[in-house]
Amino acid sequence: ERKVFVGGLSFQTDEGAVQSMFEKIGAVERVALLTDQETGAMKGVGFVTMATKEDAAKALSLNGTRVQGRALRVNMANSKPVKNI
Repeated sequence: ERKVFVGGLSFQTDEGAVQSMFEKIGAVERVALLTDQETGAMKGVGFVTMATKEDAAKALSLNGTRVQGRALRVNMANSKPVKNI
């Protein structure tokens, strides 16, 4: 998988800042930051899709990095769990 979860982002962080940070590791295909559907406010979490599995693995090195006073959580993104009916 090439997608990583990023948590602990400042609420003022934008997609461009996240892309710049991850481009230091490798090529970034997509950045998606989650926002509140009602207010549009950033939730402080998002997903980054890297160009290769190897770049995604290297991106994990950003885990614990302090950005704007907050420690980032960077993990491989999990596939959506299958719900048992």
